Amino acid sequence: MHQAGFLPLDRHNPYSGLKTIQKAIGYIERGEASVAVSPEGTRSKTGNLLPFHEGSFKIATRTGCPVVVVRIEGTELIKKNFFLRQTKVTLRVLSVLRKEDYEKGTAVDLSNRCYEILRASYL
Repeated sequence: MHQAGFLPLDRHNPYSGLKTIQKAIGYIERGEASVAVSPEGTRSKTGNLLPFHEGSFKIATRTGCPVVVVRIEGTELIKKNFFLRQTKVTLRVLSVLRKEDYEKGTAVDLSNRCYEILRASYL
């Protein structure tokens, strides 16, 4: 996972979280990589959307990069189907927010906006 660029986040160490966010910002600023974030921080056991951790949105507010809001469906079946059969996973792009769409707000504002876009896709 590390060779693929995975950035681990230690939820119990705020300094570690800050270092991870700074590393992601560096990747974007240097044009080395795009960054995917799972702002819920964990898989929902009920399938309902969990609250977002706003800190991950600092990556966008500090770099001004586009934010692509994506819904991923079908991943809950991967473990069950592993070795037995293929699992269909769908990525649905719900919205693309450009810097101009969020630059006057905070990371919390951006988090709330993205949350509402995702929540609306469940209705």
